[in-house]
Amino acid sequence: MIKQISLIALLFISCFAYNNDDLKALRELYYASVENSSKADGFYKKMNESSSTSSITIAYKAMSNILIAKHSWNPYSKFYYFNTGKELLEKSVSLSSNNVEIRFLRYCIQANAPFFLDYHHQTDEDFKVIKENWATIKDIDLKNRISDYMIQSANLNTEQKLHFKKETI
Repeated sequence: MIKQISLIALLFISCFAYNNDDLKALRELYYASVENSSKADGFYKKMNESSSTSSITIAYKAMSNILIAKHSWNPYSKFYYFNTGKELLEKSVSLSSNNVEIRFLRYCIQANAPFFLDYHHQTDEDFKVIKENWATIKDIDLKNRISDYMIQSANLNTEQKLHFKKETI
C-alpha cells in the first residue's frame, strides 16, 4: 500500500514539476537553441544543472544533448551526445508514455534524424498519440507549437496536416 501511494505521489510530482510559465520558458529556450550553438550550450548547462527527475525535465535534458550533437563538428562528439539524448528521451517516454509533449519531442527528432542513426522507428506510434490527444491539449503554447510544426512538416500528407489546424479563439 505504501509503495502504491509513493508511486502515485512520484507520478503526480513528475507530471506537475513545472507550471505552464516554466514550461513555456523552457520551450522558448529550447527553440532558441535549435539554430544557435551558444544558446544550445547555455540550454545544455541549464538542463544538466537541474536536479528535477520529472519526465518532462528528462525529455528536455535529452533535447539539450541532441542540440549539442547538432552543433558539434566532431563526429565522435555528435554521436556521443546524440546517443545520450536518445537514451534520455526513451527514458522520458517510458516514465510518461501518454505525455503529448514528450511524444512530440521524440517525433520531431525521429522524423529528422539521419537514417544511418537508426532512430526513426516510433514516428507512427508518436504521431498516433499526438493525434489522439490533440483535442485534450489545454496548453495553448504547446498546441500552437505542435500545430506549426505539423503543418509545415514534409513528413505528413495534406489530410494528416488538416488535423492540426490552429483553432481560432
